[in-house]
Amino acid sequence: MNVILCLKLKICWIQYIKMKRLVKILKKAHTKHFKKLGTDGFSLASFGTKVSDSKESQKKQFIEKKPYKKRNFISKSASVNKKALLESPVTLYGNAGIRSNTSIGAFTYINTGTTVFYGTTIGRYCSIGKNNEIGPVDHPMDWLSSSPIQYNIKEHFPDYLEYCDDFPQVKISRPASTIIGNDVWIASLVVIKRGVTIGDGAVVASGSVVINDVPSYAIVGGVPAKVLKYRFNEETIAKLLEIKWWSRDLKALAGIEFDNIDRAIEQLRGNHEQ
Repeated sequence: MNVILCLKLKICWIQYIKMKRLVKILKKAHTKHFKKLGTDGFSLASFGTKVSDSKESQKKQFIEKKPYKKRNFISKSASVNKKALLESPVTLYGNAGIRSNTSIGAFTYINTGTTVFYGTTIGRYCSIGKNNEIGPVDHPMDWLSSSPIQYNIKEHFPDYLEYCDDFPQVKISRPASTIIGNDVWIASLVVIKRGVTIGDGAVVASGSVVINDVPSYAIVGGVPAKVLKYRFNEETIAKLLEIKWWSRDLKALAGIEFDNIDRAIEQLRGNHEQ
């Protein structure tokens, strides 16, 4: 009986040692993982700044309230073209895609499934939801066909380049850019036609197809999107466009009564005068 008990204790001791070693290995792997990913599983794209060496040092920066560190938070699944310009901090969630020759302002976030097509400019403090297409390329409507065999067979059908002699490529003219202002909220499942300008402070409702310019501080929705109402009266809108609060440093917004628009404007004007 004593022999069996001793054997059982020995087996338990061996299992304990194995588990202890396994925990040690997992801790090392966990630490290494967060060094690569950064806070909460996001990769840290540093634009002229040094990435923190550990999760603890990153936490310390947030505790000390240092939001001015030049750092963008970009999901590992997101794609950003090398020719895109991001004014940090910008946050990209999930598989958001940023194409070439785009510009995105500070404190703007873009959610998963959204694609920002080339030549698009997005201002500061914008909130962009899921599964949107901003400035997608269009197809010719008044040509013989809408197919790209007429103007871009090389990209879409590279195996048939020998047919280019039979299909001379025609240069297609498209709007140079799509412009999204500052403090714009674009909900989910929105398509914004290439060449459209959306004014500062505007809101685009879910499921909208925007084919015309949107005035500043307008709330639009529908297919095609139409102005439903404005966020504020004309006088308030004029004051906000004059102040351009989004152009200021984040420190200048400290202490502002955000939930009282009239008081916030007074405070912003007072800060500006000082």
